[in-house]
Formats: sequence, C-alpha cells, structure tokens
Amino acid sequence: MAADMKKLIAEHFFALVRQRGIDRVTVTALIEDCGISRQTFYYHFQDLMDVVEWTLDRKVEQMVERCLKAGSAKAALAELIRSTAENRVLYRKLIDSQRREQVERLLFRAMHVYLEEVLSRSPAHLRAKYRDAGLALDFLSFGLAGVLFEHCGDPNLDPEELAEQLLRMLGEKD
Repeated sequence: MAADMKKLIAEHFFALVRQRGIDRVTVTALIEDCGISRQTFYYHFQDLMDVVEWTLDRKVEQMVERCLKAGSAKAALAELIRSTAENRVLYRKLIDSQRREQVERLLFRAMHVYLEEVLSRSPAHLRAKYRDAGLALDFLSFGLAGVLFEHCGDPNLDPEELAEQLLRMLGEKD
C-alpha cells in the first residue's frame, strides 16, 4: 500500500512539473492535487526532491530489466535512447530549474547506477577489469547522459543509429 501511495504522489508530482515546471510545484499544490494530507506526503517523502530521487530509482530498475531483455548491446542502448527521448521534455524542465544542481546530481547518479547494474549483469568481456573502473564508469555516465540530452531532442533521431555510433566509439561490436 505504501508503494502505491508513493507512486500516486510521484505521478501527480510529475504531472504538475510537466504543467508548471518544478520551481512552481509546492508540497501544498501537490497534496491538493493528490487529495492527501500533508502528513501523508511527509510520511512517504522527505521533500519534493525525494520524490524525484525515488522515481528515478524506480525508472532505473525498470530500464535495467528492459535493457537486459533486449538481446544485444545495441538494442539495449537503443531502448535507453528511446526512453530518454520520450521523457526529454520532463528532463529539460527538471534541469532548467533553480534545482538544477540537485537534479543533475540525481540524473548522473541514476545513469551511474544504470550502467553499473547493466555492466555487472553483462557477459564478462563487457565488464571493466582494471583498477580505474570507477573512474571509467563516472566518465561513461557523464558522457552518455550528455549525449542523450543533446541528441534526444532531435526530431529525426534514429535510436538504433545513435546506439550503433556509441558502440563503435566504445570499440564494442554488437
């Protein structure tokens, strides 16, 4: 039941963010929109950024599972690209806010967790086997997030083509 309430709150929160932008969403506006009490909100979340973090954690879990079922590195990366493109307007509203620094940190952490999880469950030849794996993961997380935000707004985006380009850059064969 608690997860359902968290999901309800998160859905209403992001609907309000899409309408107003994150800077104009308050706890008061959110609880009125949800039809819940302030106490209920604070029972489930510490603040509005906690809603963002909780939602990103769920999205990462879902994306990891979808990518692992994709069948190939190219298909998995194309799935991530498609998902980012579908949610780009929301991500842009989150980044173009007074909370940009917090949002960027959360998005980077989500990308880092996603890559770490996917790579840890991937075949051994895709896993880093050197002492700088942590730094490499940071580099890939920032780089991939930057590429996704830059290219996912292109109306002519071809997720498979971008995935193939990224894999070629990384020296991976699909």
